Amino acid sequence: MSATKYYVSMTDNFLSGWACNDFDINKYVIECSSEKDAAIAYLNAKRRSEMSDIVFNTFNPWENNSDTLVSLVKFDELGECWTKFDAPRAVRTMSSLISWGT
Repeated sequence: MSATKYYVSMTDNFLSGWACNDFDINKYVIECSSEKDAAIAYLNAKRRSEMSDIVFNTFNPWENNSDTLVSLVKFDELGECWTKFDAPRAVRTMSSLISWGT
């Protein structure tokens, strides 16, 4: 039995529709191995002005198509701007982290 994976997907408005880009929409999807990592990625995405339509799922809702480019990355391979979040130690789950951070 495989472990549950969590996905945080968002639209990257900086790269979407960029003149050098053949795609109208750029989706950035972060694959996480824990709910806590997904919560951290979600809250860090909310802090970034170029990201919109931020969604948490237990499945990857996006595939490349003619107008959407999907970049799938793993949480563990990202830098600290995505993987670190200053939250109280008591905050341990997706729901408590999101309610605390928003």
